[in-house]
Amino acid sequence: QFWWGGKLGRAHRFVWESHYGTISYKVEICHTCDNPPCIRFDHLFAGTKLDNMADMISKGRQGMTAARRSLRNVS
Repeated sequence: QFWWGGKLGRAHRFVWESHYGTISYKVEICHTCDNPPCIRFDHLFAGTKLDNMADMISKGRQGMTAARRSLRNVS
């Protein structure tokens, strides 16, 4: 994390904004490489919480019971 534009932000969000423009507060910047510290813009994609969770489930990173419970709570 670091300060930019008068606010504390995460490096991957800064990289995304540097390459693609402003991010809505409702949008998550997700990692295709599943490596949270990664800041390679070609490893990032914009999506909703639901998109990020679907990506996680498609890669088998969460058990099905917990995944279904999580998806139910996302709107």
